[in-house]
Amino acid sequence: MILTPDMIDQMRRYQRIDARLERMLLEQLGTEPYPHSYTEQDIHEQSRKMIMRYNESLAATPSRIESNTTNPKTRRDQEAIF
Repeated sequence: MILTPDMIDQMRRYQRIDARLERMLLEQLGTEPYPHSYTEQDIHEQSRKMIMRYNESLAATPSRIESNTTNPKTRRDQEAIF
């Protein structure tokens, strides 16, 4: 199972998800991690954690988040962003 744009649209009813966060979610959870696979619970739990950390960091220091997007040497994985 993978995260789809339709699933993200459903999550938008309850949580704030902007275009940048949507891209991050789809990059991280939009493909199966061969040879493993995600369960529905994995998708929901991991996306919930990513959304929560993203929104907390965005509210705390918006300038830090914006500056990371312009630095080409900045890591793009989930741990580096949050």
